[in-house]
Amino acid sequence: MSEYLGDRRKALEESFFAKQEQKLLDEIRQQRDQEAGIQALAEACGMDDASVVEALIGAGIEPETLPALTLIPLVMVAWADGKVQDEERTAILESAASHGVRAGQPPAVLLESWLAVRPPDSLFDAWLGYAEGLRDQLGETERQAVKRDLVGRARAVAAAAGGILGIGPKTSGAEKAVLEKIEAAL
Repeated sequence: MSEYLGDRRKALEESFFAKQEQKLLDEIRQQRDQEAGIQALAEACGMDDASVVEALIGAGIEPETLPALTLIPLVMVAWADGKVQDEERTAILESAASHGVRAGQPPAVLLESWLAVRPPDSLFDAWLGYAEGLRDQLGETERQAVKRDLVGRARAVAAAAGGILGIGPKTSGAEKAVLEKIEAAL
C-alpha cells in the first residue's frame, strides 16, 4: 500500500511541476510575443518611445490597424458631445476612405467599433502621446503639414453636424475643447 501511495505522490508531484513549468513557458511566450508586438508597431509607426508604443497597443493599435491611428482625433471630436451623429460618422468614414482605410480591412473594423461604442479616454491619451513623439521627430515644415491636415479633418467632423435646423454654431464647446487639444498636441 505504501508503495502505491509513494507512486501516487510522485505522480502528483510530477503533474504539479509539469503544470508549473507549462505556466512559466506560457508566460515567457506571452512576454516574447508582447515584446515582438511592441517592436513591430514601433517600426511600423516610426516611434521609438516604448511607453508610447505600449499605450498604443493597449488602445488596440497594432501594425495592421495602424492607419486607424490618424482617425482617433476625428473619433474623439465626434464623441465630444456624447453621441456620434450621422453626419459626423459620414465625415469620418469619408476621411478614412480618402486616406486608404477600406471597409472590411482591420483599420476600418477598428474604426467602426470606435464609432459604435465610445472608446475610453485612454485611446485619446495614447494618441496624444504619439502626437507628442511625432512632433519631436518631424521637421517644422512636415509638422505643420500634418497639423493642417489633421486639424482640418477634425474641424470638418465638428462642423458636419450641429446647430438647430442648420442655424447657429456648428461646433459645440466640447468639440472646440477637443480640437484645442489636438492642435496643442501637434
